[in-house]
Amino acid sequence: TLLAVLALTSCSTLSSWIPAIPAPSFGWFSSSKKLGPLPEYKPVANPRIGWQVAIGKAAPGLEPTVTREAIYSAATNGTVTRVDPATGATVWRVDAGKRLSAGAGADATLVAVGTDKGDVLAYSVDGKPLWQAKVTSEVVSPPKVAEGTVVVWSGDGRLFGLSAADGKTRWVYQRNNPPLTVRNFAGGVITRGGLFVGTAGGKLLALDLGTGTVGWEANVATPKGATELERIADITSLPLIEEKQACAVAYQGRVACFEILRGTLNWSRDLSSLDGLVVDDGAVAQKAVMA
Repeated sequence: TLLAVLALTSCSTLSSWIPAIPAPSFGWFSSSKKLGPLPEYKPVANPRIGWQVAIGKAAPGLEPTVTREAIYSAATNGTVTRVDPATGATVWRVDAGKRLSAGAGADATLVAVGTDKGDVLAYSVDGKPLWQAKVTSEVVSPPKVAEGTVVVWSGDGRLFGLSAADGKTRWVYQRNNPPLTVRNFAGGVITRGGLFVGTAGGKLLALDLGTGTVGWEANVATPKGATELERIADITSLPLIEEKQACAVAYQGRVACFEILRGTLNWSRDLSSLDGLVVDDGAVAQKAVMA
């Protein structure tokens, strides 16, 4: 009896100071309020397909290269194709005889593709085989061809500068990568004798195209976090090069623009992207912003 009295007394005491919890309301879920109308969209252009041509199966690392006279493309099955940009007519199509992983890269004199075995194959603009070279790992990005140099990105993090004349190695650039990185197919940008490329760990590099010498190295983003996953701050897209500045954006990092000759920081913002940047006359913007 005494225990029952104590229990009743305790219940009475607790109920005197524990506030009543109101039942949840789901009125917002069935609210009759509607979103406002979207702004009217008025198209300013009516795009249409001028021509199209099948080139074969594509994959990351395979993308067309457009020059003044031609469009070059590569497919995973080993097909390399030149297309007339004005009409879409196939000028030539050759079989590399190997499964391709990267390409096509080209200038006015040479077309280059790469394989998942580290082979680099070069063709003339007439589709004739010129030479074949070997790098240390899978070719992961479309080769860049300019000023007598073919730049190749390998899967082990190395950059190779090959002679466009015979495929011999002119220079190799290598840096230590973080333990965990995002697989990157972007490659780099060549302009005014320089190669601009983003790296794992959030660096933007400016290299001399002829020698591979680093002109400057800038920090776009600093890896932060308690785990390797949180510390990923790789640049996974092409740098954006303007007349006076070079810009890049890092995954889980920020966007930053640097003076193009010296690499000094012009400005930066805490924004992230996997897909890169676009620019118009007044602004720089992300193609896709990651939360």
